[in-house]
Amino acid sequence: MKARARGMPVIVYRLGNQAGDRANAAWNPQDLTLLMLQGVLRSGQAPRLNWRLEFTPVDFTSEVIVRAMAQLSLHAGKIFHLVNPQPISFDLLCDWLSVSGYTLRRVDYADWLVELRQLAEACQPIASLLRLLEELAPSGGSQYFGQLSTFDSRQLRAALPSLGLESGYPAIESSLLAVYVARLAERGLLPRARRNTSGGALLGKVAMVTGASSGIGQAVAQALARDGCQVALVARRADQLEQVRQGILAAQGVAVACPADVTSRAEVEAAVARCRSLLGQPDILVNSAGVMYYTRAFSGLTHLTDRTIDVNCRGLVHTVEAVLPIMLDRGGGHIVNLSSDAGRAPFPGLAVYTGSKFFVEGYSRALRLEVASRGLRVTCVQPGDVRTPLQACRDDADSEAHKEFSGQGKYTMLEPEDVARAILYAVQQPPHVGVNEILVESREAPI
Repeated sequence: MKARARGMPVIVYRLGNQAGDRANAAWNPQDLTLLMLQGVLRSGQAPRLNWRLEFTPVDFTSEVIVRAMAQLSLHAGKIFHLVNPQPISFDLLCDWLSVSGYTLRRVDYADWLVELRQLAEACQPIASLLRLLEELAPSGGSQYFGQLSTFDSRQLRAALPSLGLESGYPAIESSLLAVYVARLAERGLLPRARRNTSGGALLGKVAMVTGASSGIGQAVAQALARDGCQVALVARRADQLEQVRQGILAAQGVAVACPADVTSRAEVEAAVARCRSLLGQPDILVNSAGVMYYTRAFSGLTHLTDRTIDVNCRGLVHTVEAVLPIMLDRGGGHIVNLSSDAGRAPFPGLAVYTGSKFFVEGYSRALRLEVASRGLRVTCVQPGDVRTPLQACRDDADSEAHKEFSGQGKYTMLEPEDVARAILYAVQQPPHVGVNEILVESREAPI
């Protein structure tokens, strides 16, 4: 400031936490974030912490400084806070480490410190971490992590385009974290992750599946995981999602739970953000969330009408619109929408459901025409009756319509796995092949 008062051009840079560069992860060995990573991965334990991590790749910082100095007359007198405007939670980081091949057990912070003390004698980074934690929080509590300062970086973000950095501030997401962990593991600073190299044509792809807590969605998620996909499981019921996730993990697959109600655009966008943070950008979207109520048009059950339209129509559009910009930016992706044979022919007792599936058909066909030249594929799968919870008659539904028009007990229904195999076939095709529609029904009940 004294220099500026004497007429010298000055730019002030206030740095947040500086992480390794994005090519080699060359990192300050005494940095808290790096030491915390080493503590978590070497102990196999993730402490419960209210901590929002922010860090900036050091090569980005140096690039900003060099470019700003080259435009000194434009930026003189400014204060640039090089502090990441989008920190991530420590819980989310630990979730990402778990799906990336590290086995972690969640523990209380105090119990984690006990484990670190046992490891410190044989591990210098752990000893350094303990010393740093004792300096920051002498009482041994974790309150320090919830009291870290934040800074306003709007002035810097406004200047980035003039500095030729239109891509903006580096986001703390899966791709950056993967580079850091891989490079640090190569140098022996972190243990290596367990990698699942089994799978088929979809190995390494990222898929989002809605309605994944049961029925067709669950079967699709399991089939994709077996073929090598990393799967984001989306549904309202978090407890059932966790059961599905644990089953996939037990089979050596990769899955994360992203609880969300598809009728809420905000919850869908949060689920997509969680998928991107933990797994990366989705390559495949399978819209399996849906409801089906046997109700005649004159039944007066308007709450079921509203629910059908909200889930089957609005919910599907919400997920497509949340994922579509990502796929278009990348120039590739596959959207699979679960329609029904009721989207091909009307069924009595299912007037509203039939209308919702006619919507799915029309929306999918128009969407396909709009995005085909941009590298995207859209598949509409039209199952007949499938043995899922959808077939059950709710207490508040039209029991007479269910009894008269349901196919239950009249022929052998499809199983969810039958539909999952059809979807797997579609998404396994080469990029130039578009499987636009698949009608799969019980042999005994063709339309």
